[in-house]
Amino acid sequence: MAVWTAQQLVTFLTGIAQDHLYAAWWLAALRGLRRGELAGLRWTDVDLQGAELAVAQQRVHADGQVVVGPPKSAASCRVVALDAKPCGY
Repeated sequence: MAVWTAQQLVTFLTGIAQDHLYAAWWLAALRGLRRGELAGLRWTDVDLQGAELAVAQQRVHADGQVVVGPPKSAASCRVVALDAKPCGY
């Protein structure tokens, strides 16, 4: 598995700072959310005051349809800490 160095990650995040999906890239890179978990996030899962979000579901594309279900494993249901003031926001 290829893994970026810290400098490569900084370069990537700096380069996409104006992208409308910056927050998703940030969560994937720095908090380890999977693609389906990112797609499954709802505003009700996000607590900006408490600086955390709950991974409670995922959305995946299967057999030509979007399927909403639980995360990949029981351990995937988790609360993820957010920075108090993320970069770019």
